[in-house]
Amino acid sequence: MFSKCIKVKRNCFPDPQKDQPVIYVFEVDAVLRDDNITVVERRASQKEAFFNLNCEETLVIWVYSESVQVVDAVSYVYKEYEIFLTSKSILIHHVFEENEDLCKKICIQKLKALNKIIMNLNDSIPGRNLKEIVDGVANMTLSRKNIHQLCNNVYLEHNHSNSMNYYLVDLESDSSIFNRLKEQIINKILEAISKSLVEEIRTRILANIDSKVKPHFKPKLLELKFNIFPELFAMATFSTEHIDVNSASWIKKIADKIYKTMCMNRTLIEGNILSNIETMCTETKKGLQAVSKQINYLRQKIGFPDEEDVIQEWKKRQSLPRKQELMTKYPSILNYIVGKKDGKSILKVFFEKKDNEAEMFLRDTCCICADIEFDFIYVNEFKNDTMLPREPPQVDRRTKARLRKIIQDEEDKIVALYSTVVGIGVGRIMLSETEFGDPCIVLYCLDKTLVPFGEKKIPKLLKGCIVDIREDFFMFGYICMDCKQLDKGCCIGRDGENIAGSVGFLVKSNCSSSKECGFLTAAHVAHGNVLELNKSASPVEGDFHNIVHPALSQNVIGIVTKAFCGNRKTNEYQKGIDAAFVRFAGNKELPVLRIVNEDDVETGRRTFVSKKGIATHITIGLLSQNTMSVEIKGIWFKNCFIIHNCGGEPFFIEGDSGSGVFLIDADGKQKKALGIAFGLSKSRTQTCVCDIRDIVQTFDVDIHSEPHSEPQPMDTS
Repeated sequence: MFSKCIKVKRNCFPDPQKDQPVIYVFEVDAVLRDDNITVVERRASQKEAFFNLNCEETLVIWVYSESVQVVDAVSYVYKEYEIFLTSKSILIHHVFEENEDLCKKICIQKLKALNKIIMNLNDSIPGRNLKEIVDGVANMTLSRKNIHQLCNNVYLEHNHSNSMNYYLVDLESDSSIFNRLKEQIINKILEAISKSLVEEIRTRILANIDSKVKPHFKPKLLELKFNIFPELFAMATFSTEHIDVNSASWIKKIADKIYKTMCMNRTLIEGNILSNIETMCTETKKGLQAVSKQINYLRQKIGFPDEEDVIQEWKKRQSLPRKQELMTKYPSILNYIVGKKDGKSILKVFFEKKDNEAEMFLRDTCCICADIEFDFIYVNEFKNDTMLPREPPQVDRRTKARLRKIIQDEEDKIVALYSTVVGIGVGRIMLSETEFGDPCIVLYCLDKTLVPFGEKKIPKLLKGCIVDIREDFFMFGYICMDCKQLDKGCCIGRDGENIAGSVGFLVKSNCSSSKECGFLTAAHVAHGNVLELNKSASPVEGDFHNIVHPALSQNVIGIVTKAFCGNRKTNEYQKGIDAAFVRFAGNKELPVLRIVNEDDVETGRRTFVSKKGIATHITIGLLSQNTMSVEIKGIWFKNCFIIHNCGGEPFFIEGDSGSGVFLIDADGKQKKALGIAFGLSKSRTQTCVCDIRDIVQTFDVDIHSEPHSEPQPMDTS
């Protein structure tokens, strides 16, 4: 924290004690309301005082947000206060960003301010107009009138400071006295002329320099000195008659002689002065430029992007529609990222299938920059990778628990900071397709080399643990097609729509008022509007959609009365749930089905599962010993079970969403309910399953089964 080195003040009263660096913060929340980001001020009454603080203070707008990417939150905050931020050096910092990042921002801000002073000073130092300045000063200072005035002032000062007066001096008998007197007075006069030249030149140079940097340069000009060559006057002669050295006529003769000598040597004198100043200014500029170069080197060494460059990236990002808005308008769009890859601006979009209208919209509206390139990915064109993956060696329970704790603490931050991340879990470093290294945290991203605008690269360490970055993509497992091609034994769909999915588990409600019977399936199949469901922290209840069996038929078998899509903290961890309860018209007496416990899923050995879906029928898969959090359609599902393909056939493909997954014994018979399958990776090698234990607790139901060992076709009578 900052407490040891920086004092953070959340009020706007200047700190009289400057015992340690102070930053003044103004706290705001970036809140998602009606699909728009709104900035809410925590202490609105302090806004005026904060923005009126001295520019020399370090001012930071402190941003909080939930369900909003960090870069989106801070860019909207910048947009809200842009009028203040462009006139003052105010920083923006999100609570999810590291404190070290804020220290770097402050350091860069101070270095930029210092460099600005240095370069303003460098630009203000006269160059080509130095001769003009010297000519102007010489014309004034070396004029007859000014020299007479300076001589008279020196003469009066000389007489006043001496204890005896000179009366009549006989030049023939007392020439030594006269010469000594002449030398003293001339030296003082030359000194006065030099001082006058220096002061006037210094004044005119300072007039060219910005008032903010003038105090830094003035001491240097105080060292400015000129030699007016006293030897020029060594041969000056005066009449050899008795004179009164106290008379004004005598000093007038000296002034005339000095003026005449100055006129004769004007070019030499000015050249000497100009050479002195040019040398000093040139050396000063070189020194200032060297300091500026060192400042810029330090800025680069800090390794933090310049704020002005970041702001430009924020503006590019804001030119795109928000992800949820875009996916609602064009359901075929599953995800997208936009940023820099290999020095090019890239918009990478993942489509469920070819969508010419969506592509045209993106090309027409997403003019982020002139050279942007589009990379459209169609996941339905990916070939199924049905090879049996080699399961990495088990991670011991103690290490797994430590890594899970780090993920639990850092997951929300990682998701908010890095929009390209779509999966987080525990695993081992993948050295090759068949070799694995030490335990690590696995981060799945949409593209390993594309850095989204306004973001940093994904870290290779997280709380001291190695991060293995892999590319993948996850999607829901529903299907939009003619269901005549599907197995009708468990095929369901929404009445009047061409969405098809699978039945999961038969259940009975534990509600005391009515023991309703029905079945569980995936919410994205039965309810459909998962983005709306995701806004609720608890299951949404009501009579939503009639469910037909098979899909595209008119045979209504029930109605969706409860649905949830998001995360629920049911035990120690938050768990992702994508589930809906479909109520039957009547009740049935069914035996209760056992569900898994922790020992079932933490066996330390290979565990096999099965499921029955409308697309792949009955399949067997391999349960991963490590859970994973995944993002699908902008929604995060935490701590899901992951099933790998087994036996050369896909375990789950589009159309299987909602199917129930069971642990099986050595004979292939179902033992216990594991969860509901709802998503898959783009290569179709990994299936995402939400935990049945959390679904049962959230929906307050019991799992039931037909009195046979495996699911049978539904009774539609």
